[in-house]
This record gives sequence, structure tokens and C-alpha cells, in this order.
Amino acid sequence: MRQPNYINLEYVFYHFFDWLRVFFEVLVYYASYLDSIVFKIISTVISLMIFVAIAVILKNLFVLDKEKIIILEEILKSDDTVSGAKTYWDTIKEKMNSANSSDWKVAIIEADSLLDGIMQKIGYFGKDLGERLKNIEPSDFDNLQNIWDAHKIRNRIAHNPGVILEKKEVDIAMKNYEKALKELKYF
Repeated sequence: MRQPNYINLEYVFYHFFDWLRVFFEVLVYYASYLDSIVFKIISTVISLMIFVAIAVILKNLFVLDKEKIIILEEILKSDDTVSGAKTYWDTIKEKMNSANSSDWKVAIIEADSLLDGIMQKIGYFGKDLGERLKNIEPSDFDNLQNIWDAHKIRNRIAHNPGVILEKKEVDIAMKNYEKALKELKYF
């Protein structure tokens, strides 16, 4: 059974605030029976608990981001280079600069594969890059739509090898891959 990799915040907040509403309705109902000092103490305790909960949630959010960055840096440091200072990305760019349109197609497929490998190592789930992109929250990745556009070109190539691509659309796709790789700190 597939486990969801997201939290439905609307559902969680709805139930939390519904519980909070009921709690405060009961509290207000019985407030007339409570001394004002007891009411202030209860209100203060509840406020402190909510404040602590918010602080813990914010701390954990920042820790997760730092952990992902550390993992990504370790992964990228361990990647092998093609030869000397020339990286795998440089060899892909060389294919892009070729006059042969077949080399352009290979460059796009290799760029897509490179990005897919990085996404997989970071921990995004899915059987291919398309599924991994679906699992990314748009606010987590600035170039998500650009990658989708480039990935669609890759899919056109993969599903129809005879497709004829214009140099302009290939250049745009490669720039989109490059932006994504820079955002992921590949280079």
C-alpha cells in the first residue's frame, strides 16, 4: 500500500481549531463559575503551550532544511567528474553546442537523467522524474515549472525518437535544467 508523503494541513488545522473552539466554548460557559485569577492562569498556560508548540514546529522545519542541504552537499561532493575539471554537465553542454540535432536530443536526455539522479539521491520518491516532480511542493523548488517544461521535451524525444526539435526550444530546455542544477547546488 502506498503511503502518502504529505500532510493535509487543512484537515489537521480544521480539527485542531474545531477542538480549540469547543474547548473555549466550554471554558467560557464555566468561566462564570471560575474565579478571575484561575481563568487568567488557565489562559496563560494555554497560551504558553501554543507558543511552545509553534516554536518546536518552526525549529523542526529549519532542522529538516539543514539536513537536506547537508545530504545534498555530501552527495554532490562524492559525484565523479568525467576528466579533471570537466564535469558531466560540461560534456552535456558540448553535445548541446553540436551542429547535429541528434546530439541535442542526447544532451536533453542526459540532463534529464542527471537531474533525476540528483532528485532520487536527495530523497524524492517516484518511479521516474515525472513522479518525483509531482511529489515536490511548488514552494520548495523555484524552478519546478521550468523543469516540467524541459521534462516534457525529454518525453517527446523518448516517445517519438524521430521528433524534430528547434535549436531555440532545446536551448530553453537546457537553460531550465541548468537553473535547476544550480538551485540544487550541483555546480
